[in-house]
Amino acid sequence: MNERLMTKFKAEDPNFYDNIVWKESKSIPFDRATSQSRKSGHVTSKVPAFVKIFEQNDNSWLWDELDDEKSMPPATVDAEGKLRDACTRTLAAIKLGIPVPTYVPPGCENWTEEDWRAYQAQANNHKICTPNTDEDVVYYIETNKKYLEKNIVGSPFPADKGKEALKDWTDKLYKHLTVNEDKSPFWRFPKDKNWVVKKIKKVYVATLEEEEDGSGIPYHNPTDREAIKEYKSTTGWRGTGVGMAKASGDIVLRICKGKKRFMPNMIGYAMWNQLNHENIQTDMVFWDDDVLGATPIDILENCTQVYEDFNLAKTKTNGISSFRNLYRMPQIKSGKYFDGDDLILMDGEWYEETKKTIANSRTTQKTGASEDKKEQKQMPLVAVA
Repeated sequence: MNERLMTKFKAEDPNFYDNIVWKESKSIPFDRATSQSRKSGHVTSKVPAFVKIFEQNDNSWLWDELDDEKSMPPATVDAEGKLRDACTRTLAAIKLGIPVPTYVPPGCENWTEEDWRAYQAQANNHKICTPNTDEDVVYYIETNKKYLEKNIVGSPFPADKGKEALKDWTDKLYKHLTVNEDKSPFWRFPKDKNWVVKKIKKVYVATLEEEEDGSGIPYHNPTDREAIKEYKSTTGWRGTGVGMAKASGDIVLRICKGKKRFMPNMIGYAMWNQLNHENIQTDMVFWDDDVLGATPIDILENCTQVYEDFNLAKTKTNGISSFRNLYRMPQIKSGKYFDGDDLILMDGEWYEETKKTIANSRTTQKTGASEDKKEQKQMPLVAVA
């Protein structure tokens, strides 16, 4: 319990002080797993400091019912008497053999372990004890991820439902974690929103990647090494890596991870090579390294846009004549738009087929939306007596 929670309980419980029970410190059961919610367990490094504080207070817990400024919040225990907060202070009390004031939050007999972890995260925000660390925030999300999906956001992590759906989902969880003064476990946490949202995504992506039932991340995010290996296997190229220094003969390999990097990065590299090496040709392997939240059609549209830019640069007068072939790494791992397992040549035939696939998908979406509206219009009115 911290000062803010103590003030809250005093306002809600008219018998707050009467419900404080002093217990022998060694008699209070507690453990590393459920008595606190911290990545690294009990903060034992702070125990000596609290021993000193208690010694300076005549070997007793700081307590004054008439003056909160002179009091240290009591330890929280559950309905069965198990310690649920104030582990560092209790460890200090055990060293001195002094009693500990304990308090049972009203209604906690109905709390789940997830409820307790949320409470513990709130209680960790102390003035004089150890506040929540970056690792504590990540640990809280990791240990409560299913609960947060079901009970807070109300839906599974949207790895492939569109960028807006992903943004709405992470925004909702971020607000739960940090914004609400009464309910957020990390209210006033000092890191900004971007930091918290990145940690949310990292935890859920790692979780989905570990799924064994095939329901994990639906896309593959390749590495440079994978791309080079696939390119060499497909083309027979004998270079050793990316750039002029690792080229083979007159063929230079470039890797483009995202359409935003095509211009100016890929254009600049190819233009410079062309100016300095008359016969050089550039092959490019593309994939999108920011596919989290994207739909399969989003990925395919990004690929067609890169093809259009590549082809324009290649064919335009005074353009980059050194551009030769454009490839893409397979990323869509299953379903209707499955990419297969092999490197894909993005040529004119691929482009036309992919544009048809995108157009058919958009038509299907519009038809489905129109049918939904039509069905809503045809619903009979119900008379109200």
